[in-house]
Amino acid sequence: MTEITVPERRAARPWRAFARLGFGLWPMTAAMAAVTLAIAGLWLPAHPLPAVPIRLEWWLLAVFFAATESAIIHIPVQRDAHTISMSEIPLILGLVFAGPPDLLVGRVAGAAVALALYRRQSIEKICFNATLFALEVVTATTVYRAVLEDASPAAPRGLVAALVAAGAAIVVAATLVNIAIGLHGNGRPFGETMRAFVAGLLISIGTAFIGALCALIVWYDVRATFVLVGAAAMFYVLIRVYGSLSRRHDDLRAVYSFTSATGASSTVDETISVSLAQTARLLRAERAEVVLAGGPDARPRRMVLREGAEVVEASTEQAAVAALIELAGRPASDRIHADATVHGALRPLTLGARRRCALVSPLDLVGGTAGALVVAGRIGPDRVFEAGDLELLDALASHMALTLGRARMVDRLKAEIQAKLEIIRSKDQFIASVSHELRTPLTGILGFAETLVEQTDRFTYADRREMLASIAAGALDMSNLVEDLLTAARAQIGALTVNGAPLRLRDLATQVADHLGASGTAIVGGDGRAFGDDARVRQILRNLIVNAGRYGGEQVRIEVEDVGVVRVCDNGAGIPAAKRQVIFDPYERAHRTPTQPGSLGLGLSISRTLARLMGGELTYDYRDGWSVFELRLPAA
Repeated sequence: MTEITVPERRAARPWRAFARLGFGLWPMTAAMAAVTLAIAGLWLPAHPLPAVPIRLEWWLLAVFFAATESAIIHIPVQRDAHTISMSEIPLILGLVFAGPPDLLVGRVAGAAVALALYRRQSIEKICFNATLFALEVVTATTVYRAVLEDASPAAPRGLVAALVAAGAAIVVAATLVNIAIGLHGNGRPFGETMRAFVAGLLISIGTAFIGALCALIVWYDVRATFVLVGAAAMFYVLIRVYGSLSRRHDDLRAVYSFTSATGASSTVDETISVSLAQTARLLRAERAEVVLAGGPDARPRRMVLREGAEVVEASTEQAAVAALIELAGRPASDRIHADATVHGALRPLTLGARRRCALVSPLDLVGGTAGALVVAGRIGPDRVFEAGDLELLDALASHMALTLGRARMVDRLKAEIQAKLEIIRSKDQFIASVSHELRTPLTGILGFAETLVEQTDRFTYADRREMLASIAAGALDMSNLVEDLLTAARAQIGALTVNGAPLRLRDLATQVADHLGASGTAIVGGDGRAFGDDARVRQILRNLIVNAGRYGGEQVRIEVEDVGVVRVCDNGAGIPAAKRQVIFDPYERAHRTPTQPGSLGLGLSISRTLARLMGGELTYDYRDGWSVFELRLPAA
């Protein structure tokens, strides 16, 4: 016989509106009770028990019904289940050998005891199922007496009447159970519902035939019932085998559903969210979570799905993650936890769950990263998770690990592609900048050179000297720019070298300032004895003095100390605070002035690289209204 095994939770869409209007278990229970009382009061008293060889008392029927309701079989249907018992056998025996009151009391009393003591159902479900059983009895009794009429229960008509009555009760019970599951279940697919409905009907009808055969044998010779006891036991075993196969079938469908759902995920977070939702649904769990160990470039993560909520990232500690991962690596028997044996690492997850039970499976990710997939809080008729549930969770965890590995690879490839695109964009920008910076001085050089060639006699000596000075300045700018590019290229491939020798920073600063035409730059301080590469120090000072003249204030001064320190200072506005951390990066410019030649953004980067190669450092500071670039070299 089929009964209600709906999970104890709120009604799911689209039935919630009806549940709020009163179409729940209690209203259904009241309606069934009213119909049962009406039929029992108006119809059953008019049909007394016919002459039978033996009479079954209500207490004996109660024992039979309690036994059959204790030996039940669950036919799983996603998060719900149809519960099948062999109560059709005592039902038919009661129709034939007991009066309607005895059958009604024995059915309700025996089933209620089994539901309350053995299966520990809630009060709501006990009342619903007990009322449903009473309605089955009055329905079966009404149909049985209507079909039997005055015939003998042992006659063919009597056997047909018993089978038809049991079939009517089965159809009524199955219909009401599916209505109740629809009101309080989880929106199951119609195909799954019909599969469980038909399977329950076929099993119940088969059990009814055994009951009719039992009634016939008891009628003629009660001693032959031991043969039917063996047949009933065999039938019960076959039903359990069917239930096991049905579960395996559902497990395969679950794995296929999980694979299809997670296969469409592309990112790590999306894969985790979809996997947790599918895992909780397929294993009928209240909660699910994934923990991932931290690595060299990753922190520990804990993603949690609670019943009816979205997946959120919860704060966690490395010790808690390590404890779950260690638990997931144990043998299967240590990864199934019931209420009494719940592991300490699982208690935060099972806290507040209706059933404090949990399963843990390992996540072996590509690259050696470890993790764990955990579910907790069983929903449905099963009290705790079983070995078959752990096998399913292990299969889901294995597929999830593969999917996460693929998602991580996709994320890594996206990052690499983005980096390559940035390199391509930076190279395009670099080529455009180099073209602009070379064209600006080259235009002046070509212009003055063509003028001197074509119209030499028109200009005085002083004019020609000025033009030649402009050509030399432009050529110097181009030479400095090319020198910076070559230095940057050598630094990138690791071929940049420096030579060390004692030098005087004050003399080098004076020579560079004079060469750049910045003889008005104030140079103060001592000799600045240091140890470094003469040519590379000149290159650094040249970049600093050029930048100060282009982008700084009206006053530029060079401060030299006797301990290998030289500072290039100007009283300009300084570098914006947001740029001070990146001005030494390649191609970064604090001042966007594309009309200025030589502003590729390489000068400061190259200068710091050269300073560090010589064992020194180049830093920037803004103090007392002055921008200060300080070069420190080892003292001579």
